[in-house]
Amino acid sequence: MACMKCVFQASSKYELFNNGTLRVHNVEYEDVAFYTCTAGNAFGEISESARLNISGNQKYTKII
Repeated sequence: MACMKCVFQASSKYELFNNGTLRVHNVEYEDVAFYTCTAGNAFGEISESARLNISGNQKYTKII
């Protein structure tokens, strides 16, 4: 799956997987926003948005 309309570039902050999953590393308050995924083919296009919120105390969990 190719990213046809990326508004960001893959980096150590953002990771985009072939299944469409977006992973945001080291989330900070500056990352709070709406993130939109758009998919399309010969029959049309569809978009869905999700808002990333941060609530409560920040706790960091080391993933092994």
